[in-house]
Amino acid sequence: YTLGREAGLEWYCQPRNGFRFGLKGQAYTGVCPAPSEPAFLQAWSAGKEIHAAEYEVRRLDRILGVNQDQLDSLIGDRELTENELVQRGTTWQRRAELLLELRELEETVTMVENEIYEIESAISRERARLLALRQNAGHWETAGQTSRR
Repeated sequence: YTLGREAGLEWYCQPRNGFRFGLKGQAYTGVCPAPSEPAFLQAWSAGKEIHAAEYEVRRLDRILGVNQDQLDSLIGDRELTENELVQRGTTWQRRAELLLELRELEETVTMVENEIYEIESAISRERARLLALRQNAGHWETAGQTSRR
């Protein structure tokens, strides 16, 4: 049993495996022996950081989609309000109400457009960070490989 466990840990605790497990978001349970643990943990942390950055990009993309849908809805509401405003049978009192609604819609449209800009900026920054993380982590894919003959 002990020999099998040691052989399994020798395979498991290679840095390239730590990196792969980190990329998948898997937890590390502290099983690696002291000599191999530092390199394993360094690779696992690099993979985990990439996993977290990928998750953040997906999260921001979802938020962006919600905001874009909201903006589309607001623009549609604005068009309906503008159409009613210029219709022939609209009373002056109703036109005054519609003008107030249009002002509020414009303020909300501007707010959502600003949010979209901020989210797009955050996505851009996170994608650049993710690219840098991936470039810096390339060596972990092959780290610790030994040739088997």
